[in-house]
Amino acid sequence: MYKVLFTILFISQSLFAGYSPRTPIALFSSNAERDSFFFYSLAPEVKTQGPIIDFANPSTENKQKYVQNLFGYIVKRASEHYKKTEGHLASKYFGVGDFKFYPYIEGSDQNYSFYAFIITALSIFQHESRITHFRKVPASYCSQKKNDLTYSKSKTNYMGRYALQLQEATFRNPYKTLTPNCEDLGHQDTINQLITSSNHDDFGIGQLNIYYHPLVVSEDYAFNVYNNIDYAVDYMLEGFNRVRNIIEYIKIENTHNGKFKHCDFWSHPFSDGRLLDKPFYNLVRATWAGTYNHGAPSDAEKVCRFAQSNNHDNGFKQSLDSVVKNKNSFYHRYLPENSIERKALDEIVYNFRNIFKSGKQKENNLFLNILTNNSYRKSHPSIANHPEDSQENSYEPSHFLITQNYANFRMIKPETDETKVCGQVKQIDSTQDTSLKVVGTYTNYKNKKFEGDSWYAVVFPKYAPFVNYNEDPECLDESKNIYTEDGSKIFMIHSSLLMPIETKVKHKGVLSKKITTMNIYKHHSYNSGIVDIIIQKRNNNNGHIEVEILNIIERNNTPQWYYIKTSTYNYGWIPAKYIKEVINL
Repeated sequence: MYKVLFTILFISQSLFAGYSPRTPIALFSSNAERDSFFFYSLAPEVKTQGPIIDFANPSTENKQKYVQNLFGYIVKRASEHYKKTEGHLASKYFGVGDFKFYPYIEGSDQNYSFYAFIITALSIFQHESRITHFRKVPASYCSQKKNDLTYSKSKTNYMGRYALQLQEATFRNPYKTLTPNCEDLGHQDTINQLITSSNHDDFGIGQLNIYYHPLVVSEDYAFNVYNNIDYAVDYMLEGFNRVRNIIEYIKIENTHNGKFKHCDFWSHPFSDGRLLDKPFYNLVRATWAGTYNHGAPSDAEKVCRFAQSNNHDNGFKQSLDSVVKNKNSFYHRYLPENSIERKALDEIVYNFRNIFKSGKQKENNLFLNILTNNSYRKSHPSIANHPEDSQENSYEPSHFLITQNYANFRMIKPETDETKVCGQVKQIDSTQDTSLKVVGTYTNYKNKKFEGDSWYAVVFPKYAPFVNYNEDPECLDESKNIYTEDGSKIFMIHSSLLMPIETKVKHKGVLSKKITTMNIYKHHSYNSGIVDIIIQKRNNNNGHIEVEILNIIERNNTPQWYYIKTSTYNYGWIPAKYIKEVINL
């Protein structure tokens, strides 16, 4: 790999990101040919990683999958970056859950900064690039001036200020040209293009300035939209945290001398007659104005730029409002109405808006949790195919067994807390290598019958023989239920009816030499029926038989039963007293 050998310069006064008017494209633009001036045309041998806007096949389904993919990844990575933040900020202006800057607190209705940062990431990516990185267009759309790395639309052949970064990144290296002459692409029916700005200064889906962020034009980042998002989100979070820290300073200065009296962090557009003065709406605006766009996170004057009327900040406010106020963002337009991604967006916006209301309403995090769950992300096409997916250790799905013969499952409708039973799932035969996959959890706060109860969101395979559905047509109405792209359904099962098991073996057990045969039971009960029998031959293996241990039931910290997998791939339960030794793997 050719890489850019520059040190990333974090200079507080000059970490500029892109200025969006230099990239006035629209997602799925009808003027794609005109917008070609904002794209490099790539050589066909360039391998891209991530979704591509396909103007060769602009179907509604393709548009929706594109936005699902990027929305899902942005939310997941913004959530993960935020949760890894160390507790080093404290301010009385950030709510109970944020007082010591705890990362996201499960089940709390005080995660104000968490939701503000998710909104920050969604708004910035929409504003900077219209969530665009790659697109596929006819080869005739290639712009020779763009591929030459010239500066502007004028006829003068003036190189951009930072074109050297692009040349050294092999974009126009004579030995490995990644943006060839357009005539060399003429034999292609379609070409892939990569977004930049009109003057080459800003680059990629985050429109970061390539002088201060040279890493984004290296091959590992330029041609991998996921890595580009990761870098931009990390930069956003650094600025977001610095602005959080500076708000208290601005408040103190105003108290003493009114120095920043024009800088009102406590105004917001969510007036309903009962308001809480919270700085989070303008925290989002100030993060873009003072840090992401201007690059001056320690300069209160620059941070307060959002409060002044100017084209820069008015434009970003429109992008922010499209997400949290008007609900006409690209995410709202293109996420399928009943998709997990759209429902997660609704939860995020709902919880952000609720920050400013005096009535304490409990958070809904079911779909946000599902979206950020590794097992869902691994199996779901809309947010798969990131390089980390190939690393086996990064993926451990949550698998569960039901604890009785049948378990009722219900519709997923946390917004109304309906508890309609849609059918029953049978207890799965322990001799089968299968289990239920749990991709999210939900606590019921509203329905009195189930108030405070925990539920699991469970995936039911499309042709699951162990599922019996009721005749109620609403339960199978695709417009009212959640379906994954492979046709699997997601329903809710009460947490008391499911038991977790391991799918990645962590222990082995050695059977006691004293026994010659060992019954494997269907459940952790002698009365549950025998699944299989282990015959221990003393003349083989020196009288030892090993089994893989998938779950342990304990009482008073003492194992009572082990859920095992045998060498012949049978599954079931055996009493702990017959396991002589447990080996940690």
